Amino acid sequence: MKMRRFSAMLGLGTMVLAFTSSSAVGQTLPVELEVGYRWSHVNGNEDQFRSTINERAGFLVRSFTLATGELGFVDRLRVDVSELGVGPAGSARVETGKRGVFKLTLNYRLTDQYSALPSFANPLLSQGILPGQHTIDRTRHMFDADLEILPGKMVTPILGYSWNRNKGPGQTTLFLGQDEFRLKQDLSEVEHEARVGAAFNFGNMVYGQVTQGWRQFKSNETLSLVPGAGAGNNGGPALDPGTVTATSISRSSSTDVNTPFTNAFVTFAMAKRVRITGTYVRFAAKSDGAEAESAAGSFTSFQLDRFFSGLTESIAANAKNTTWRGGGRAEITLYEGVDLYGGFERQHREQDGTSLISTLYAQSITFGGLDKRDLTVLLNTQNSLERQTDDWNLGISAKSLGPFSVRGGFTESKGQVTVTPDLSEIVVASTGGEGGTFDRKVRTVDLGMTFKLSGLTVFGSWKKDKADTPVFRTDFLGRERFRVRAAYATPGNEIKGGLSLEQTTQDSSWTGASYSGTSRQYTGDLEVAPVPALRLRGSVSQFNGDNTATIRVPENYNIESSIHTERGDAFEGGLSLILNPVTFDAGIGRFENKGSNPFNIERYRLQVGWDVVAKVGIVAEWARDKYREATPSLGDFDATRFGLYLRWRP
Repeated sequence: MKMRRFSAMLGLGTMVLAFTSSSAVGQTLPVELEVGYRWSHVNGNEDQFRSTINERAGFLVRSFTLATGELGFVDRLRVDVSELGVGPAGSARVETGKRGVFKLTLNYRLTDQYSALPSFANPLLSQGILPGQHTIDRTRHMFDADLEILPGKMVTPILGYSWNRNKGPGQTTLFLGQDEFRLKQDLSEVEHEARVGAAFNFGNMVYGQVTQGWRQFKSNETLSLVPGAGAGNNGGPALDPGTVTATSISRSSSTDVNTPFTNAFVTFAMAKRVRITGTYVRFAAKSDGAEAESAAGSFTSFQLDRFFSGLTESIAANAKNTTWRGGGRAEITLYEGVDLYGGFERQHREQDGTSLISTLYAQSITFGGLDKRDLTVLLNTQNSLERQTDDWNLGISAKSLGPFSVRGGFTESKGQVTVTPDLSEIVVASTGGEGGTFDRKVRTVDLGMTFKLSGLTVFGSWKKDKADTPVFRTDFLGRERFRVRAAYATPGNEIKGGLSLEQTTQDSSWTGASYSGTSRQYTGDLEVAPVPALRLRGSVSQFNGDNTATIRVPENYNIESSIHTERGDAFEGGLSLILNPVTFDAGIGRFENKGSNPFNIERYRLQVGWDVVAKVGIVAEWARDKYREATPSLGDFDATRFGLYLRWRP
């Protein structure tokens, strides 16, 4: 992994050096570079540290910028690099071109996703078993290339390509034979996308873009029993005289998805005050999947009323998803700064799939010890979903009513969903049936206002959604959100600050699948610069969340309430001090959650920069994080990092 990252950075550096060395000799290129090494030391649970912060030791390009004028065939080049190396997320961007001939943009992103939280989904936490049983350690690489030919002309051909790879190990659990077993996991996902299209602009009267693309996604996953995990998580069931155990479990699966897609929009400026835009999007995804599983040991099946010593299962599945969306929007300027707008959009989705599951239970016997035999169970399922939604909206916006600007809009969404019985687990049906056709209507009112005068800005918005019935379990009946913020800044920003409040509530009172939730956040921030060289900053915020949902207990299918609460308090403060050639930046923060998952984290930061000579400097950075959980405190850690970087600005 480190070698691949080093090779990527070396390749980028070679490309940049090639550009700079082949450029006009003698001219000074505007370059900014900050590169160095970070040391990291963790006391406590390193898995929790990597899951939450993941700033590890190693080589790091903190930032790099190169911007030039004419360089041979191209008349501009800009390179931007940020946090590339051992950072949890890094990026690089290259943009070059020649005016009126071409424009080329390259983007690269790297993310590390690590999760081994000891107190999440870990039924053996009380026994001190770490880490959790659901862990991932994945690295994602993303690359995009876009080429515009004859940019700014009446017709501009566009070519594009994207590559996305997600790969790495993990750990998960599998429920088999009335027990749950830990499995090692290895996942590899690769996606390719090619695009071709054209943008057009006919004198600003008619302009738009059409793109045709093809996306291919492939996924391969292998799982196997973790050594020593054959006893499972639970004791044997009441009917089993022994204990459910596994000597081996293995599973492999593959998925192949091909998706052609089309995007198009066109805008007509019919008159000085009238503009009409039409849009169309369509994709048709087709997937094929296969899975094979085998297991050996001592298992129980309540569904078959039998014990069995092994299992072999194969699955062949395919699915299709055809979705399109098309609509139009009109904007009319009634007066200067006052616009009336409205539009209509239809969305249509058809999903269907089939799956053939063949399961062989080896050496099965009844609970009474009779009828020993191999038993084969075949399951052939087919399901489908068809959904159509018609949305229309109407609104008005006034941007210059003295110090006020206001907006208001109304939207109505009418949807119809037809599902087959195989999707009954996610459908709420008033008649008690498992499938059928369901209608749903949602009406939305959205209002906003802004007031600006002499450095004072006050903003407020209110949005309310109301539905007549739920169709899926996650559908709401009512949802309401409002935001308020007041901010003030002096003319030279010597003092600036603000207060804000945001609240969202939603509910669904459907019998057997009800839920309600409220989230509220308060924030206050202030920055003061008593002298030009010094700036002080601070903020406080509080977050409250309460969610209650009706669930069905999987062990006995009884209905009960699931309650989740969050109570978060955050404080941040810092200062920036410029004493040329030395600069200081310090920060402190604390976040505490008193809800269903209580913890607190303290963060300290200090950065010192020293311009040794006019164009070369040194940056030293120190950071410390202290994380504490409520009992059991198996995830606690103290993490300290120190970085030393060279800063070059020729």
